[in-house]
Amino acid sequence: MRFYTTSIRLLSTPVLNPNVYIKKTSNEILKKDKNTLKSVKKSYYNMYKALIPLHKNKFR
Repeated sequence: MRFYTTSIRLLSTPVLNPNVYIKKTSNEILKKDKNTLKSVKKSYYNMYKALIPLHKNKFR
């Protein structure tokens, strides 16, 4: 049970679920500049890709 709750909590964090976070911030950034929006998306997807294997190994 403990494993289940921790994994759910980890998946709900902005880093492990970048789409949700990007949707929240993109509207604010779009008003300012489109280039920054692209860089934010890129950086979050890179973090997401880097963290997926770590996350899988932790709970295997």
